[in-house]
Amino acid sequence: MIGWLSGVVVARDAAQGVVVLNVSGVGYEVRVSLQTLAEVGDLDELCTLWIYTYVREDQLQLYGFASPAEKRLFLLLNSVPKVGPKHALAALGGFPFAELVDHLRQGRHDQLQKIPGIGKKTAEQILLSLGDKVGELVMAGEDAPGQPARAPRTDGGSAMQDEAK
Repeated sequence: MIGWLSGVVVARDAAQGVVVLNVSGVGYEVRVSLQTLAEVGDLDELCTLWIYTYVREDQLQLYGFASPAEKRLFLLLNSVPKVGPKHALAALGGFPFAELVDHLRQGRHDQLQKIPGIGKKTAEQILLSLGDKVGELVMAGEDAPGQPARAPRTDGGSAMQDEAK
C-alpha cells in the first residue's frame, strides 16, 4: 500500500482532477479534489500527497490529499453506502475543508446537495451514516489542509526527538 508520495509535479489537469508526480523517475497519476489541486505547486515544484490506493478488479487508482485529515474524511465519506471514491472526492472539492466539516457536523443536507453528483437522498445518507464520526475527526487534532502536511521523515529522526530537544 502506498501511504504518501513526494515528487516533482510533471502535469496538472484541473478538468480531470489529476496530478502527475515524478517520484524517482516513475510518473504516478493521482486523482485529487479541487481543494487539493489548489495546494499542489506549479510544474517542476516538489509536492507531497497522502495517498489512498483504490483497487477493483477492473481498475487501480491513486487518490491524493493535502493532509491526513483530508484523507481521513475521504475514507469516512467513501464508507457511506452508495458513495464511492468519485463522489467522496467531489464532496471534498465542493467546499473548503473546514466548511465541509461544518456542514457535516451541523447536518446541512441542503448544502451537500450543491455538490455535483450528490442528491437529496445521498446527502441524507451521508449525514445519517457519518453521525458523530466527523466530530471525532475534528477532535483528533490532525493537520487540516492549508497547513504543512507531516510526511514521514527520511533523515532517521522523529518528530518526538525534535520535540525533546
